Amino acid sequence: MAVAVTAAGVLQAIRTWPSPVDEISIEVPQHGSHTKVGPCLRVIGHGTSRPGTKQVIAVQQTDTSDSPMTFFTDVRIVGDEWQISVPLTGPEDSWFRIRSVVLSTKLADYLESVGGSVGRSRWISPTMPPGSAITDSVDVQRGPGQIC
Repeated sequence: MAVAVTAAGVLQAIRTWPSPVDEISIEVPQHGSHTKVGPCLRVIGHGTSRPGTKQVIAVQQTDTSDSPMTFFTDVRIVGDEWQISVPLTGPEDSWFRIRSVVLSTKLADYLESVGGSVGRSRWISPTMPPGSAITDSVDVQRGPGQIC
């Protein structure tokens, strides 16, 4: 009996323990849909980052061996929903991984400020920022159309 009560208490503590990764998900494009998307991709999701952190979207072409990631910071958040339009810069039929990433606000602001020629709302890096966490990802294939 004591074991059952202890186990129930432990399970309750696990359910209420703060997760190391924020509950942020990508809803559009849908996971596993394998449909082609336009090169100006609208990404939509749910969930918000914790105080002191910032959500960014990382885009990386995955069918080349050493493609860097482009991080976009101009995520529009309304309540529990967010959205952003990102360019899929690469040839038609290329595959891209879209990631929702959370990192400290101070680091995101710094990386934005040194974004160089790319601009203040994005930066390019071969690696994930230190201390960042991927909250969700989806793979898409670029279809025809104009880059945004």
